[in-house]
Amino acid sequence: MNIVSYNIRGVGSPLKRKLLSSLIRKESFDFCLLQETKLTHCSDRIIFELWGGTDVEWYFKASVGNSGGLIILWKKGVFYPHFSFEGEGFVGVSGIWNDRLVYIVNVYSSCFFVKKKAMWKALEGCKVRFPSGDWLLGGDFNAIRVEEERKSARGVVNKREMEVFNLFIEKMELADPSIIGKKFTWFSVDGSAMSRLDRFLLSESLMEAWNVGGKWWALEIFWIIVRFGLKRMV
Repeated sequence: MNIVSYNIRGVGSPLKRKLLSSLIRKESFDFCLLQETKLTHCSDRIIFELWGGTDVEWYFKASVGNSGGLIILWKKGVFYPHFSFEGEGFVGVSGIWNDRLVYIVNVYSSCFFVKKKAMWKALEGCKVRFPSGDWLLGGDFNAIRVEEERKSARGVVNKREMEVFNLFIEKMELADPSIIGKKFTWFSVDGSAMSRLDRFLLSESLMEAWNVGGKWWALEIFWIIVRFGLKRMV
């Protein structure tokens, strides 16, 4: 199974929609997580343009003004949704994927530590409410786990934030798969600072049930692509 996460920074451009739909079709993605759509409303027409066809289902979380906005898209017949849930900085869907109950969560975190903690706490609460099934979180977490995931001229990291983020991952019983490709997913304009802010986190039980073929990212047309492949174990 293939899933892709994009911080698309606005879907208003017809060129962006065309490039995205072309990539989805070329790579046969089953799921697409979009962050920072900057859309206050959505429609089937917009979704069909993004997906490049009508064989798609979706869930949408509106932006606040011109900030944020999240969309989850998936191929019809691959994922069978039960319900959706959301909070500040995330939106999720629960359903059956490859005969497993899975919660797919699209994340676009705030830059502010207090809001990150609130989002992590809310997601922990969701897991308590929905104890059965596997979890897959993807998107822009705006946080690092270790100092090596950030490089800047100042060399300053928030160690307390790293501790709380790692504790959140532990409480959610999630794994952070090994990386294939570039080390960082965000770069400053002048290249003086870079961080790994985008990632996928999976339930350890999902890691055991499926073979994670790898994960990589690239900077393409001014947004970050994060992609990994999931294949059923034989």
